[in-house]
Amino acid sequence: MVLENPLWAGVCALYGKPGVAQACLALQGQGYSVNSLLTSLWCGLHGRQLGQEAEYFDHWPPLQAWRKAVTEPVREARFGFRSQTDKGQLLTRKDDKAVATMYDTFKSLELGCEQLEVALIYASLQRNGEQSLQELPDKSAQFACIRENLATYLNAGKLSPDFCFSGDAEALLHAAYELTEGAVKRGEASSSTES
Repeated sequence: MVLENPLWAGVCALYGKPGVAQACLALQGQGYSVNSLLTSLWCGLHGRQLGQEAEYFDHWPPLQAWRKAVTEPVREARFGFRSQTDKGQLLTRKDDKAVATMYDTFKSLELGCEQLEVALIYASLQRNGEQSLQELPDKSAQFACIRENLATYLNAGKLSPDFCFSGDAEALLHAAYELTEGAVKRGEASSSTES
């Protein structure tokens, strides 16, 4: 398994784009996986239609086991630490550098758990064939592929041409539309760094 892979680089870049993190975190609060959402975007930007594979990531036993046993407990511990230090009764992150450093350690640990999740997803994509990663002819084709991937994932693995994007899903789709501008160039840049 390779932790530093094109999917990890891609999801990190996507997460930093305007509107993406906020929409992903809101959808995570509704039970969706940020990594699965970002994988759907990344694959769409590279012309890979996921179909039922998009929903499969959340039910794939090795990934599900890792999330439940490691990622989710680490995230809950970080949330608990943040909650306790935000109350400021004994410790505060704002006033105590050691407490702030410890919180940053929780964040780094959670990010490492997320990176391993993405490595598992990337390994699955490779096993299932990265054959369909391709440069799409234009941004409308990229956006159509992204839309289809997101709709399939958000609709529990069932492609529904009339899937209605609303709320946070609509915000993520809007952010994805903004991403299609110049996405082919970014894809070429990441491909050249793999060699």
